[in-house]
Amino acid sequence: MKVKKIYFLTGNLGYGGATKILIQLANYLSNNNQIVKIINFGTKDSFYWINSEIKIINIIGGFTNIRKLRRLFQLIYLRGIIKRDKPDVLIAFENMAKLLAVSATALSKTKVIVSERKDPYNYNRKKKRYMHLRYIFADGCVFQTSGASRYFPKSVRRKGTVIPNFINIEKPNLHPIELRKNEIAFVARFELAQKRQDIMIKAFKLVIKKHPKVKLVFYGDGPDIDTVKTMVSEYDLSDSIVFAGVISNMDNVYRHSRLFVLTSEYEGIPNVLIEAMAYGLPVISTDCSPGGARLLIDSGVNGIIVPVNDFKKLAEAIIYLLDNPKIAEGYGAKAQEVVDRFKPAKILPMWQEYINAIIF
Repeated sequence: MKVKKIYFLTGNLGYGGATKILIQLANYLSNNNQIVKIINFGTKDSFYWINSEIKIINIIGGFTNIRKLRRLFQLIYLRGIIKRDKPDVLIAFENMAKLLAVSATALSKTKVIVSERKDPYNYNRKKKRYMHLRYIFADGCVFQTSGASRYFPKSVRRKGTVIPNFINIEKPNLHPIELRKNEIAFVARFELAQKRQDIMIKAFKLVIKKHPKVKLVFYGDGPDIDTVKTMVSEYDLSDSIVFAGVISNMDNVYRHSRLFVLTSEYEGIPNVLIEAMAYGLPVISTDCSPGGARLLIDSGVNGIIVPVNDFKKLAEAIIYLLDNPKIAEGYGAKAQEVVDRFKPAKILPMWQEYINAIIF
């Protein structure tokens, strides 16, 4: 059988949930006697480990600061790669990568698979006008949830499939609640429009009235970090909130924190939520569109779901779990079952099967 050539196109090799899944998927496919390459038009250095068998092709286009000219250069370069290498399939996760992918492969035999990693309902109007075209012209579409797939027309859904994120963690021993730090972990990029750190701060202001010794620790970076730091100062919470930055190995954070909270307006299937649950960390999440958190959490059984944008309900949930550590520990123990539901051995073959169906 002909060795398959599977290429990925990305504008981000840095820190982030979608990038992590893309690279882990590429690593898996490269171990299955397939030629895998990653074409990168963004950051040069990878935050995550990449199999040495995978070649990285950089088409940064840094010779100009004019974005449209840079995109044109990247498109021409990408078309040259497609013509020269003739890959069987080009896989793209991000929106710009999807646009470049369907444009560069036009009139070629290379198939394109695009994957929706966010919430299509929350794209701005300008993006929505063009987004359907990326999916209509693609040969295949992968959605993380059924809710995300329902946003698109039947013509897209018919050629698409739903593949949830996987969790590449062996189920660790549950760390006793009494040995955990008195800290709430919040892991996300500082992008207020989506991640809503402002809701967390408002809720935490209520929490420390009941639990004055608890700390809130923000992990991550992003464009709105200064805005969040200003808000922390304005709410007089500087002594109770820590900005820990980006940490490459989150094991100790998940193992030793008291709670994990996610306050997003929208998500795909949040990788950080899966990871926290895998470590038996009691979790609280907003009911973010299009249903990724609800796919993971059975509220009142293995965590708590609260309404989006409701800091009072969020504060109540946090206080409840802090007041009832044994209930929280029980939620955490039940949450660990997510490892069995979303382990790579179940999810990654779904990708391989779908890729094979699109190619052949």
